[in-house]
This record gives sequence, C-alpha cells and structure tokens, in this order.
Amino acid sequence: MVEAILAIILVALSHFARLRFGVNLADEGFLWNGALRIGQGKIPVRDYKSYDVGRLYWVWAWMHIFGKGLFGMRHSVAVFQIIGLWAGLSALSTFAENIYALFLAGVVLVVWTMPRHKVFEHAYSLIALLAVLLFVQLPSIQSALLLGVMTGFAGVMGRNHLAYSVAASALALLILTLKGSVEQPAALALYWGLGIAIGYGPMLAMFLFIPSMLRSYIDSKVFVFFRRRSTNLSRPIPWPWKQNYAGLTPLNRVSQFLTGLHFVVLPIFYIFALAWVMLDPRGLSNPCLVASCIVGIFYLHHASGRSDTAHLCQVTQPFLIALFALAYTSGNPIVYWLAPVILLPIGWLVVRQIDTGIQYLEAPDQFAAVPILGKQVLVRRGVANQLIKIGDLIDDN
Repeated sequence: MVEAILAIILVALSHFARLRFGVNLADEGFLWNGALRIGQGKIPVRDYKSYDVGRLYWVWAWMHIFGKGLFGMRHSVAVFQIIGLWAGLSALSTFAENIYALFLAGVVLVVWTMPRHKVFEHAYSLIALLAVLLFVQLPSIQSALLLGVMTGFAGVMGRNHLAYSVAASALALLILTLKGSVEQPAALALYWGLGIAIGYGPMLAMFLFIPSMLRSYIDSKVFVFFRRRSTNLSRPIPWPWKQNYAGLTPLNRVSQFLTGLHFVVLPIFYIFALAWVMLDPRGLSNPCLVASCIVGIFYLHHASGRSDTAHLCQVTQPFLIALFALAYTSGNPIVYWLAPVILLPIGWLVVRQIDTGIQYLEAPDQFAAVPILGKQVLVRRGVANQLIKIGDLIDDN
C-alpha cells in the first residue's frame, strides 16, 4: 500500500511539473496518432504502421477519461508509469522498509523516466523485475505462473519486451536449477509456459478473430528485422573516450561523458554480478540484486543498436534497483543514505540532455509558447516555428 501511494505522489509531481514542456513531433506524435486512429475504427499494425497494440489500446482507453488531446495522451501514459514505479518500489520494499529510503529511491527512478512517450519501456522493465524477483524468492507453481503471465503480456505491450522477458525468465529458472533451489524445474517450466499463453491471450485472440492480423503482424513486426538487418535505426555506442568534447560547455561535457560511461559500466556490472551469483554459494542471498541483473542484462539490447541518451534512459531502471539493493543490504547506514544522494545528480546530468523541462530552466529564452489544440506548450523556437506553419497550413486548407 505504501509503495502504491508513493508511486502516485511521485509520478503526479513529476508529470505535472513536466506536462507543458516540449513535444516530440516524431515519436510522441507517432504514439498520439496511433491511439487516435483506433477511434476511427482502424486496427493497429493491420491497418496502419504503429507501435505494438497494447500501448495504443491502453492510451486510447484512458483518453476517454482524460481527453484525446496531447495532454490527455500524456496523462494516459503517466498512469502506466505509476504501475511501473509501484513495481520498482515493491521490489525494493522486500528489504528496505524505511519509507524515506523508498521515497528517495522513487525520486531517482522518476528522474530517469524520460522520454515520457517511452514510459512503457521504463515501466515494463520494472514489472518484469518484480515478477522475476518473486520467482527467485520463492520458486513455486504460483510464482512461475505469475512470471509466465507477465512474460506473455509483455508481448502485448511490445515484442521486444516479450523477447527480454522470455530470456530473463528462462535464465532465472536455469540459475535456480543449477544452484539446486528448485526440485521440479520441468513442472515450473510447464506452468511458466501456461502463464505465457494466458498473458499473450489478447494478441492470440486478435490473430484468431481479426482477418489478416496475423499476416500483417508477422510482416511488419518480425520480417521487418530481416529486411533492414537491424532492430532499430542504428547509432554507435558513445564510448566516453571517443566523444568530441570540443566546443561544449563544461556542464555538457560532464553530461556527455556520463552518458558514455553508463554504456561501459552497465554491462560490466551485470556480467560480474551474475558471475558472482553463479560461483558464490551465497549468490542467491540478495534476490533483488539477482532479479535486477537478470532482467537488466537483456534490456541492454534495447540500447545497443541505437545507443543514445533516450535509449539509455529506457534501460537504466534495473541497474538503479541493483545499486539500491547493494546499498540497502550493505549494513552501512552511510552507504544506505548516500546512494540516492549520489545517484540523483548523476541522473539529472544525463537526463538534462533530453528533458525539455530542465532545458527550459537552463535557457528559457530559447523556448516559445505555442497552442496545441487549445493547450499552451513550451517548445524550442525551431519546433514552435514548425507548429505555427502546420497550423497555418491547416487553416488555409
């Protein structure tokens, strides 16, 4: 209950503080447009190019409460962010009962939750983490079934989440089997598979009852990888020693360096942590750390092809949970309270590169207010000019 209340408060504060800043005409517009087309009687994926159907139907459903404008879409996404943050705080609460510690950890997690139209990536990595944690803590038919349901439903929200969740769940079962923590791994695997079928049920129903849905999905969501030979528009990893820092302000140099440093630290951390889990007899003594690394190492793939700040933010949540798990179980009160104090400014320095709210506070003269369906939004002047021209075209035609 405490975790849910904290999640609602923290997301509400962050959401309304950021609500009127910025607009991403490409990706955020793609989500907004995709949800609105459902109201025109269109089926995502089959009738038009879109994100995976789960997130679009989620946004469209909540738009009936919040409205179908830009802010209504953002409110809809924020509701899913609450669920994700609740999952992360619930994972931490398995060993950190101090409400102030949970609050500070929640602040750090919220700071990293950018860009806002990709909240589903942030949130589902935490949902997957909690499901794996419950299974690692107490491997049973019930936890295996729950893990499977979470894994299957991941495919409704995004095919990449399905891949990561399947891989993480399978690795968790393998580790527990090798460590001798489960007596009947085959039975647990069977219930896990049943859970996947249940969780993926909405997609299976669409494939069965909507004409051409399966063919369209396979063509646009599976074969597309083979046609373009990648999972995303590629961008090289910004190794900190290869960056061009010339002409940058000292603050931007630090931000760029820290971004590149995360691409080095995260995989090394996960590899060494999982090696310790496998080789040390006490490897399962910190289930939250185990679950964080199992989920986090597979979510790294999401930032491996298009390696920019936005994609880094989308895969960092499990890493943050792992660091808190280490700090809160260290037994040292200084480390306990120092962790969020250190992680908060690091998060701010990285996220400021894509958070238009922070950018406005740093340079308000570079922004202008423009109306979008009656709502005033503060955007960069270049974007403001684009929106004004679009409005003129609509008025003239």
